[in-house]
Amino acid sequence: MMELVRTRYSTIKIDDDSKVISDNWEKIQFDQIDLKRFKHLVDIENFDIIIFPLKKKFALKQDVDFEIFPRGEGSDSGDKFSDFLKNSSDLLRLQGNKILSIFFYDDDFKEKVFFTSRLEIYVKEPTDFVELFLGKNAFSCINSIDFKLFPFSHLKYFSFEDSNGSFSIQKRFFNLDKDAKLDFGRIWSGNSIFFSFDNFLLEGYGASCSVFDVIFGRQKKSLEINSRIDHIGEKTSGYLSARAVMYDSAVLNYVGGAKVWPKSFNSDSYVELKGIKMSDSARIYFVPLMEIDTSLVKAKHSSSIGKVGENELFYMMSRGLDENEAREIIVEGFVREVVSKMNIPDLISPTFPFLYQKL
Repeated sequence: MMELVRTRYSTIKIDDDSKVISDNWEKIQFDQIDLKRFKHLVDIENFDIIIFPLKKKFALKQDVDFEIFPRGEGSDSGDKFSDFLKNSSDLLRLQGNKILSIFFYDDDFKEKVFFTSRLEIYVKEPTDFVELFLGKNAFSCINSIDFKLFPFSHLKYFSFEDSNGSFSIQKRFFNLDKDAKLDFGRIWSGNSIFFSFDNFLLEGYGASCSVFDVIFGRQKKSLEINSRIDHIGEKTSGYLSARAVMYDSAVLNYVGGAKVWPKSFNSDSYVELKGIKMSDSARIYFVPLMEIDTSLVKAKHSSSIGKVGENELFYMMSRGLDENEAREIIVEGFVREVVSKMNIPDLISPTFPFLYQKL
């Protein structure tokens, strides 16, 4: 077993005999892609870039700036995770206003296979980025994506996961310049093993980000999420809110935090983590972190984990609902509070934001 990265709760290991898929990025035409199966989720025609990270393919509808850089040779930054990606995958750099990234695999691999990919997105104008993890067939992938938000830019990022039996490690880095704005929304509902590392760097004056997570775990789903907001510039604003609902024997480890650096005067930081356990075997571990290095700041954090309240159940069942129906209505209201705050791009189908159940 090769150790890839050690986290707060676990050590991520990859078998030494695993095959790493590291083919070069290939540019294809839009008419070469069959996207009928995704039409009920997204308005395909409105995207100008579509990326298939597992297939290492991307399509451009119109003239879009892009560059491909070969994978690194012998790089050693001290970060095993980053070095593994640099040495295993080339880098695709894109600049576009409407981007769709689809993690979907329809082939069965009997051998141990890991797909790797690296993306870098330049955001200079209002940009929509939609990311989908889908499919009945299991796949294993390691992916990194860097977003560079230029001054006064605005990025709407939305991610949805409904994959089956996948093992996925995702590393995302957002760098926000002066008065840049990020709206980050994510709904995860599949049955997979996910590790996610998300860093939001508010470097420029007045930069702001809103991070909303809705997470469902069923069966033996296992998730580890590390989200951190760094306030570096003055008068920055960071808001992190997560809702988790764990069924069966699903497990979630969620570390959500913020750091306010010494010169980030008059900044506003908020971290809120809430979870519901739907069974005695389900596990939710929240770690809200707040590190403050200046006195001129507004900051607060909170977390809570509980079960569906007996009083609420009794009230709803007295109105004619059975217990399961009552529980699901309570859960829907619990997550809808956060979903309603997500700045979801108009490219998403109208019914999509409320898919907290299986597709």
